[in-house]
Amino acid sequence: MSTIQGKAKRATVWMDPDVLAKARTAVQETPGLTLARLISEAVQKELKRRERQRGEAFEVTKVRLPPGRPPKVKSTEPLPPRKPIMTFDEMMREYEDDRKAR
Repeated sequence: MSTIQGKAKRATVWMDPDVLAKARTAVQETPGLTLARLISEAVQKELKRRERQRGEAFEVTKVRLPPGRPPKVKSTEPLPPRKPIMTFDEMMREYEDDRKAR
C-alpha cells in the first residue's frame, strides 16, 4: 500500500450491511488486519481492474465530488438483452458445470 501512516484521509461511505459484517469478521479473524486496510486494498484492487478495462490509469487529482446522489448518465449504447431468470436447479447445474470446466 502506498499510503504513508499519518497521511491517510478519512472517507465516510455507506455499505451493504452484510458486506460490512463479513468485512468485520474477516478483520477479527485475521491477525494484524484492520478494516481501513481491508477497504483500502479492496478499493486499490478495483481501481486497477477498472484501469485495465479502461486502457489507461486514472489521474491523481484533488477533485471534490458533489454531495448527494450522482447524476443519471445517459448511455449511448443499448443495454444488453436480459437473461431469463433461472430456477435454483438450473443455477446449481450451471455452477457445477462451471466448476468441472476449470
